[in-house]
Amino acid sequence: MKLAGPHRKSQTRGSSRRPATLVLFKLDLGGALTRTPSPYAPCLGVSNGTNKGIVRKPSQTGRELRSGEPRAYRAIEPGRLNMARLQDKVAFITGAGSGIARAAARLFAQEGARVVIAELKTELGQMSEQAVRDIGGEAVFIETDVTKEESVKNSIRQTINRFGKLDILYNCAGGSIVQDAPVTEVDMSVWQHTISLDLLGTFNGCRHGIPELIKAGGGAIVNMSSVAALRGFPAHVYVAAKGGIISLTRALAGQYAKNGIRANAICPGLVKTDRVLQRFGDPDDPNSGTPQAQAMKRQFQRYPFSVGEPEDIARIALFLASDEARMITGAIVPADGGLSAY
Repeated sequence: MKLAGPHRKSQTRGSSRRPATLVLFKLDLGGALTRTPSPYAPCLGVSNGTNKGIVRKPSQTGRELRSGEPRAYRAIEPGRLNMARLQDKVAFITGAGSGIARAAARLFAQEGARVVIAELKTELGQMSEQAVRDIGGEAVFIETDVTKEESVKNSIRQTINRFGKLDILYNCAGGSIVQDAPVTEVDMSVWQHTISLDLLGTFNGCRHGIPELIKAGGGAIVNMSSVAALRGFPAHVYVAAKGGIISLTRALAGQYAKNGIRANAICPGLVKTDRVLQRFGDPDDPNSGTPQAQAMKRQFQRYPFSVGEPEDIARIALFLASDEARMITGAIVPADGGLSAY
């Protein structure tokens, strides 16, 4: 079976300029592609004559494109249904010893990325690294304290020394603590802890990761905010930190678009990480957890899609990190089952 587009000869007699041509492809069952010129190129901004600016035969190698080179779409390999969406990319994931970031490390590796497990706790980091290797992925654990700029700087340096570049920065380390409370009641030690972990940690990752993304010719930043930044919650320090991440993400998108860098943030609802299960009990059981947790879960009953698994958020991060999301930047993605909508 062949699919072919319309075509016409590219030059009329006596003309010194060839009309614009758009290269379409014939696709056969063996996965081979052949080019076919089309008269519709002028409508699509395709340049005249030469290969510059036209759609070209897909690259089977997945190599990096040269500056100014149009993106080539990879041909489908015979017998292969699932293409690696992050093939040959290097991803730096903070907090990847547990929770959403651990799920993302495994998923990114399954999709072809080489993954840095940037984690503070050595045992968790080593376990996450081994979990990636067990599925045939490539990963390295680097002990990282995101609240310390020098630690993040050193971890990024080790990433470059190991893999030679950085394509994806996923700032996922963070979280709230039970001592968080309304602004008139909360102890200021909670401010120092939560702002440092959530907002400063993200800032440090961007401060030292972005220069390497620029050197690589561009890349993707995925930050973790929260539904708490989109609607009122009584943990006011956490709300402030996650709200700051939203503002920072939008500023990054505008500042570094010229460098080929996209920046987006995810706002999850209630996710069944180990930390959440310890604090709230089973989100699906309204009678488990503290009285405060039970009251919150009763409110969540209006939102049947608001509770998810770490893998649910990791899949969103995968999409935002991949070239499939190349038109998406400055976006705040509410993965909260409608909590911020109604």
